[in-house]
Amino acid sequence: MGLPTERNIEAAEKLFSKLDGWQLANDTISKYFDKHSANVEASTVAVKVVLISSLYYARIFEPLKMAVHISGLRGLDSELRNGDISAVDRIADTDRYEMSFASKYAHFHNEDAFPIFDGFAAKAIAILQGKGFSQSRYSNYYEVISSFRQKSGISSITWRALDKYLWLYGQKKDLDKRIGVNKEVTSLYNNIEGKRLFDALEP
Repeated sequence: MGLPTERNIEAAEKLFSKLDGWQLANDTISKYFDKHSANVEASTVAVKVVLISSLYYARIFEPLKMAVHISGLRGLDSELRNGDISAVDRIADTDRYEMSFASKYAHFHNEDAFPIFDGFAAKAIAILQGKGFSQSRYSNYYEVISSFRQKSGISSITWRALDKYLWLYGQKKDLDKRIGVNKEVTSLYNNIEGKRLFDALEP
């Protein structure tokens, strides 16, 4: 299995541009986070938690408890602005270690600094590298994905663009095996033009 090139990343961008629902979710979250970047008021943070949990399927079962946790983290806003990776672990460290949610929450505060962790991205990297890796902490994932981006020769590609590629590639591998994924993504995969773009994700 090869490593992705800029051509593969471009195919992912074209695919994502056809996912109207996901684009709307992205736009909705981005605009709210831009207007409410501070994480001090629990009521404001609660809205952000719900947006990530529902629109990005992060499955936070106690959003108000998470909002209180996040709003109580001193220095978090500065860490997010500066791209301090430890911010993700601090957000994630609750009763359960919520790494996927925390990475998404941090990402929408600073897309240039925080790549998103989710199961599809982890699966994609493992397949493309031909080996698995520890997913115990975000700091570990960050090292893995940074090394992966460098080895692929796409260091100039933004985290957001790479996130889209890994997310879609991970879903493609499930769809190739007829494993169900998101309905909108599945519908595009079953479309002739969409299938051509999915095939273009392969290195």
